[in-house]
Amino acid sequence: MTSIELASALVQQTRNLIALAGQDDWSAFEALQKERDALMDAIARLEVAADEVEPVRALLIEVRELNQQLTELADDKAADLLKQKRTLDKGRQMQRAYGDG
Repeated sequence: MTSIELASALVQQTRNLIALAGQDDWSAFEALQKERDALMDAIARLEVAADEVEPVRALLIEVRELNQQLTELADDKAADLLKQKRTLDKGRQMQRAYGDG
């Protein structure tokens, strides 16, 4: 694969990670993340041909932007989980307080 093809694959895998996170498919997310990490390592070791530098740079900038979206989505998901946990904890406290548990 050329460096452009590798960088394009990285963009696509990052988009797929965003989709999986949005669907709460964490097992598939984890598997794809491992593949993506290996691809990132491969890209880091590449010597990019002079005529591919700008296209690869543009693709990697896109990956950085997608990573930001992924981080924001993960933060939102974490906040939602924390809110759910607090609601459950409050319900348990109420059950104990009123002896319904």
